[in-house]
Amino acid sequence: DLSEEEFKLAPPLLWFTETVPTPSVLNTQWPVKVFILQDSAADPRNTPMITDDLLRFRDHFLWQCSPIQSDILAERWPMLLQSRTNVLTYLPILDDTGYDDIEKYLKSLSLIEKSRLFPEIWFTPTGSFLQGLDIKLNEMYDSPFVEFKDRSYRVSWADFAFLNEHWNSHFQPFDDESGWVTVPDFLEGSVGKPVIITETNEKYSVSEEVIRICNWVYGRYTDLIKLYRSNPDHVRAKLLEELGSAYEEKLQSIRYEFDEKLKTEQNKQAQIIRENLKKRLLELSSRRKK
Repeated sequence: DLSEEEFKLAPPLLWFTETVPTPSVLNTQWPVKVFILQDSAADPRNTPMITDDLLRFRDHFLWQCSPIQSDILAERWPMLLQSRTNVLTYLPILDDTGYDDIEKYLKSLSLIEKSRLFPEIWFTPTGSFLQGLDIKLNEMYDSPFVEFKDRSYRVSWADFAFLNEHWNSHFQPFDDESGWVTVPDFLEGSVGKPVIITETNEKYSVSEEVIRICNWVYGRYTDLIKLYRSNPDHVRAKLLEELGSAYEEKLQSIRYEFDEKLKTEQNKQAQIIRENLKKRLLELSSRRKK
């Protein structure tokens, strides 16, 4: 066995692959750092997903990282490279050949995470499986959809697919103002109307195939939320947050009642003082007359 100092001097074993290795392959004496490359433009139902591997690789570090969070990558990788545990990093790759301009490509990079296609997922091997899971780095992590506040619009995988030429045929201009629903609304139960997305103030109808994929992505992230909510630490933090909110509301109520009573008492005392002054002045006035 190598000492800690000797281990740090040895170069890590790096493995780049498009498929997930079997647990038996990783059963080695020397930790392996695996990069699992995910084709973001492909049908996600045929792409390796970290959510499929959380249980069978629960003894390893697992990380599905966002391509736009380079600061997190720079912060975590030195620690992971030096660890004595296997590391599986699911790394979304987005080829720019499917985009006719750089703006669409950069927007797609941000939508990889926001659309819940490849959310940021961090798993640390611990005694408790649920305690090792962390999804808090995702924007609005406790919701299956991210909302653009500037236009009150919730994002789905369809918004990501629309920007890539590979999926162009699945979207058609839509100008019927008689009624429509967005993809998130449809997935949450609003049916009976055409399903659309909005891009630069223009509406586009969405094909059934894209809706099926959106539903698949939606289901995956919804299951992930349920799993994370079962984390005892998360339950404890949520309970403390709710108790803290209830305490703060009660404290605000007490403060309000106290302020109101104080104002009433101050007004009462002011009235007594005014009456006493008035009475005193009348007494002084009658004395002078005598």
